[in-house]
Amino acid sequence: AERQYSAPMFFELRTSISSSSIEKDAAASSSDNAPAISSSSSGEEREEMMFVTHAAALEFTAREGTIGLPPLVVDRLGGDAVALQRVTVKYTKLPKCTYGRLQPIGHEFQTDIENVKEVLEAELARHSTLSEGDNIIVDYCDKSYVLRVLELKPAPAVCVIETDMEVELAPSVEHNDYMQRRRAENERLRAEKERQDTELAEAAMRQAEAEAERGRKEGEDAIMQAKARAAAEG
Repeated sequence: AERQYSAPMFFELRTSISSSSIEKDAAASSSDNAPAISSSSSGEEREEMMFVTHAAALEFTAREGTIGLPPLVVDRLGGDAVALQRVTVKYTKLPKCTYGRLQPIGHEFQTDIENVKEVLEAELARHSTLSEGDNIIVDYCDKSYVLRVLELKPAPAVCVIETDMEVELAPSVEHNDYMQRRRAENERLRAEKERQDTELAEAAMRQAEAEAERGRKEGEDAIMQAKARAAAEG
């Protein structure tokens, strides 16, 4: 079936995939071709994960009963494991985006790229929609960087076609992990220092008590010796 629209049409795509299928897909190499996805369901009951994303279309061609998805949308719906699942497609309206908060997965995105603003603007110009939870792949100088969409305004799913939006970069996932490890290490060092200080204070107290006891004994000995001399002279 072939469809053409005079303006972009926005769609919500929703599917459920078992966690075991996702693990198998993660272990397999991904395909560069967009899979044709059957609209039938296996009906098998199992523990599943829900995936929701959005897309826009000006033209659409696919076999009856199937939809063709580009690789980026497939990734957002759980990877190649979605090929065996039912995908629910629903027409929707999306507001223009005014704000987006993105989080790089690796810290290299902000250290490798000097003109981050220009690179992000160029990448977002390639997209029609964004949904909270989506991953964005930024290709720059033969490297790929993954950014996660954390927050969008004025809605959790938005249109980014010809829109002026504010973009904020959150600290990377690796940075957050690093800061957690650093805080944990600082806490360990603080606890170790407190333990050492306590041990030193206790050792100093024992030494002071020992010196006081030695002084007391020396005083008693001196008194005894003085009494002995006095008795001998008497």
